[in-house]
Amino acid sequence: LAPGQPALMDTLAMALAADNQVPKALELQKRVVAQAPDAPEFRLALARLYLRAGDKASAKSELRRLAGLGSKFAHQDEVSQLLQGL
Repeated sequence: LAPGQPALMDTLAMALAADNQVPKALELQKRVVAQAPDAPEFRLALARLYLRAGDKASAKSELRRLAGLGSKFAHQDEVSQLLQGL
């Protein structure tokens, strides 16, 4: 009903990733972030997908951007853990 909505696209990207279609999920999540660049939850999902695809440099870039938000983003613990794992 609303295929261009970032939240729905994010959900579809996660479904694609769960179905081991990581390249498709990654491309879709990039579009999500492009449409909603100020939504840190979507960036975190993108970072996770980059990690799953083995693209540590891109994941690190997204995670550093999220870390820069500090207390404005509630998932800093996960961001820190993911950064430490790189």
